[in-house]
Amino acid sequence: MNKGDYPIYMPPRKPSTNKIRLAREQARISRAEMSRRTGILTHTLETWENGSSNPAASQLKKVVIVLNEIYFARGQAIITIDELV
Repeated sequence: MNKGDYPIYMPPRKPSTNKIRLAREQARISRAEMSRRTGILTHTLETWENGSSNPAASQLKKVVIVLNEIYFARGQAIITIDELV
């Protein structure tokens, strides 16, 4: 860094609530089923989808794994964590 340069603050990316909900709906899976498969409370999933809270990376990874299991079984393209944030 040169004298006078300031580091640029990059806020952490937060998952888009609409993307999480849309990906779940596209997979045709209910919150209850997603909860059962991931071990994440239904209420927690709901708070992510309505924007009240954001998932930790480890939780988001669980969601992506379940979505990809469903997509793969149907011959659909897989989804990445980056596509949900």
